Amino acid sequence: APTTRDEAQAPLIDYDAALRRCGDRADLLRTLLTRFRDEQADCVVRCQDAWSSHAERGRQLAHRLKGTAGNLGMTALAEQAGLLEAAMATADPAAVRRAMTALQGSLDLHLASLSCWLAQQTTPA
Repeated sequence: APTTRDEAQAPLIDYDAALRRCGDRADLLRTLLTRFRDEQADCVVRCQDAWSSHAERGRQLAHRLKGTAGNLGMTALAEQAGLLEAAMATADPAAVRRAMTALQGSLDLHLASLSCWLAQQTTPA
């Protein structure tokens, strides 16, 4: 679906929504976003490896990424993870490959944005 000009200029991560979900605790949000950055960089590879040996496990990993990304204000990433989850449910290898490629691109963009944001949050000692 085509995006509007506003959608194209919208930030990748809705930090305000994520902060509200963290009970307005900025320290908790930083901790969760740091953990996400550190633990999810290889998520697509893990999904692929799991799916090739046990399809349901791969689908579960995509589902977990979808939920975590959504809760942390990364709506577009959550949507891409949901598309991978749906493709895995169909067991169509071509659809899974396309969804994995799209998810990896989205994940890379989100991780780069997240790293920049986290760097700006650090306070000098």
